[in-house]
Amino acid sequence: MVYIYSIHPPSYESNRGDFTHTASQKVSTIALTLAALASQAHAAVPWGEWICHRDGDHSSHYDATVEEFDKLWGTPALTLGAATSDWVKCNGYYFGLVNYASYKWKEKSGQRDTVAKEKPSGNECVWYTSDGENQYYMFSTTGVIDPADGATIRSC
Repeated sequence: MVYIYSIHPPSYESNRGDFTHTASQKVSTIALTLAALASQAHAAVPWGEWICHRDGDHSSHYDATVEEFDKLWGTPALTLGAATSDWVKCNGYYFGLVNYASYKWKEKSGQRDTVAKEKPSGNECVWYTSDGENQYYMFSTTGVIDPADGATIRSC
């Protein structure tokens, strides 16, 4: 079963353990995650590192997936509209850039290069930008997440 949520990842603080999501838990999990995020609106979000919510080292596929993202989306900094995301789906993996905010946002020049150099050590991984928890990169296997709500996905 694929854990489906919109383009916002599970809360950093509320998803520290190993959770199994069933079909009946999806809607309540989304609601709880959004409530947790609202209550943590002023909490510090760790940025500049990968935060992985599930076990499973897929770092051997990371470089190729990021390279496909750059190939399909280009290397210049991207501008994302409100509540949108740009993804690449390649060989069973997703890599994406997400703007969950209600306003347009531009990726900082060179930031993706920094993210590309640091390989995640798990699955369902999020790298929050220095702009806060509303803009982030994500890397995962395709069986774990399903980008939706404003997602544009390009395949290799």
